[in-house]
Amino acid sequence: VIFQNNKRGIKMAIDFSKTLGVIFDMDGVLVDSEAVMANASVMGMADYKIYAKPEDFVPYFGTNEETYFGSVVKMHGGIYTKEIAEHIYDIYCDIAPSQIITFPKVPETLSELHNRGYKTAIASSSIKRKLDVNITSAKIDLSCLDAVVCGSDVKNRKPDPEIFLTAAAKLGLKPENCLVAEDAISGVKAAKAAGMYCFGVTTTFDKSFFKELGADLAGESITDILEFLP
Repeated sequence: VIFQNNKRGIKMAIDFSKTLGVIFDMDGVLVDSEAVMANASVMGMADYKIYAKPEDFVPYFGTNEETYFGSVVKMHGGIYTKEIAEHIYDIYCDIAPSQIITFPKVPETLSELHNRGYKTAIASSSIKRKLDVNITSAKIDLSCLDAVVCGSDVKNRKPDPEIFLTAAAKLGLKPENCLVAEDAISGVKAAKAAGMYCFGVTTTFDKSFFKELGADLAGESITDILEFLP
């Protein structure tokens, strides 16, 4: 059990003794792939005579593909189609293995959680083939994962809690027995809406921001989770 201050400055207990599973978002939590996705998008769109820049995609990090690709295509006077998206994903899957940055000790942390008896899952809004490439590029041992949920497995995207509830169901756990690791606003909201504890990873925002957002804990990387779990 550890303590932290909530919004009103009142100490509250967080009891992790009932935590049986840990659910991880992918991008910004296990790997840094945003720059790779933006570069693939620039390359892919250029083939359709849409000349975007990597910084055009920054406002749309963490959104669904129609918003991410479509907004930039529209910005440059083009018409978004699924064909463009599929072409970009083809490029991404080609370049990602050599360009994705895996955050420190990700495979080791997942292995340690597995060895301690926790069930683990990845729940990402990404399409399946992008998620599969990310998992492989990060050298994550699939035997350390009990479930993987991608965007096509759910109808509603974050901040709706469906993706985390689906992951919990695949793990055979109740929501209150799960801890979610997230780096995005919509992800934290989804985790709390699901009735789960949430650990904010400060790759995007700082600890104080996560506390205001409602995350139960925050730290620089997922390795910090090991300090809190028995």
